[in-house]
Amino acid sequence: MFLNMTDNKYLFLLVAAVIILIAGCFIDSIPIVTILTPILVPVAAQYGVSLVHLGGLMVTGTCIGLITPPMGLNIFMGAQLGNRPVHMVIKKVTPFITVTVIGLLLVMFIPGIVTYLPTLLK
Repeated sequence: MFLNMTDNKYLFLLVAAVIILIAGCFIDSIPIVTILTPILVPVAAQYGVSLVHLGGLMVTGTCIGLITPPMGLNIFMGAQLGNRPVHMVIKKVTPFITVTVIGLLLVMFIPGIVTYLPTLLK
């Protein structure tokens, strides 16, 4: 169905990243990967996206999801360990979230970041 909308694989990767980030705000990483992998892999294969590239995108996106509110488990654990209020931890973590989202965009648009080492093993 998505193939009928666009032929651009980067638009597919952007939509997949947004879905992963939104899911990461509410669900833990293992269920996200378990639920979204069977949905995204066939579409990624039709666009010619490497499975390693898609996996790197999913791992990066779910890691960001673990530190984003409202259900960011790592924020709550960090607040508890540091004996700080959650809202204070969220303020301090916001620059790191911004940098990791930039990293996600780099992983999305430069597949060599993820696929460099696996290609050396061939």
